Amino acid sequence: MNEIDFEVFGELNPGKYAINPETREILYVDPSLEGILGKKGEAILIDPDVLEELTKYSKAAGQIKDVIIPYTDFNGNEREITGAVMFVDGILYGTAYNHTEERQRRRELEQRLDEAYRDATTDPLTGLKNRRYVKERLSEEIKRAERGDYPITVAMLDLADFKKINDEFGHQAGDEALRAFAEILKESVRGYDLLTRTDLGNRTAVRYGGDEFLLVLPETSAGEVGKLIIERLREKVEKYNSESGKPYSLDFDIGFATRWPKGEPENSLEEDIEYMNKIIAEADERMYENKRNKKQNR
Repeated sequence: MNEIDFEVFGELNPGKYAINPETREILYVDPSLEGILGKKGEAILIDPDVLEELTKYSKAAGQIKDVIIPYTDFNGNEREITGAVMFVDGILYGTAYNHTEERQRRRELEQRLDEAYRDATTDPLTGLKNRRYVKERLSEEIKRAERGDYPITVAMLDLADFKKINDEFGHQAGDEALRAFAEILKESVRGYDLLTRTDLGNRTAVRYGGDEFLLVLPETSAGEVGKLIIERLREKVEKYNSESGKPYSLDFDIGFATRWPKGEPENSLEEDIEYMNKIIAEADERMYENKRNKKQNR
């Protein structure tokens, strides 16, 4: 391999080196390796363990091979070299970059992406998941329900007389009411109920929009958990109304819809969307039916 070939090969990374694996002689070390590897490149390349790993690749004559080689720097930190090597005419040519730093950069990028996703799927006022999230979650739960042959229930709720709270006490009071009710929802669907021995840990509370909220209740039918959740909600709402000192009271309307699996776990995206829309619409209609009945009975 001539100088031009070496330069072309080195375009992958500035940290170039060349070694004679037979004599373990270092023929060339790019000055940038000191910055890449955290200490002088020569010190890494003549490390017996590193040389042994590099020498293994000398059998792949004429082929560029990716390598990941662990080493310990002068500060005792465990690190890794990532790069590429090629064996030509008895000489091992290579380029290197610091794999540990690259992994750190990737972790930071993944963390930023996770934070961006959380922001995009979280309601900023209440801290609950939002409408975008529930579509993804319901699609996942529908497929799980089909595979596991169990029902899935959705509950639609709204904060009763929310407009009245806004009109009489202002939008700040309305925001406070929404946050308080959201916290009550979270408390009502989490944990384990000792009386019914029902695990409520996999339930999700969502702010669906405005004064409407939605609960995703996998592996349950409305009859199993519906009564329990309503009782919990009533109890916590009454406690809030008696202890909050607010000039308004919280109340809610709720409707449930349960779907049993159809035996088709490999539904298309369009079928999943139709399935989700139907179960949400059914819960929504039952909520409004309960609201109408409550007003008629006043």
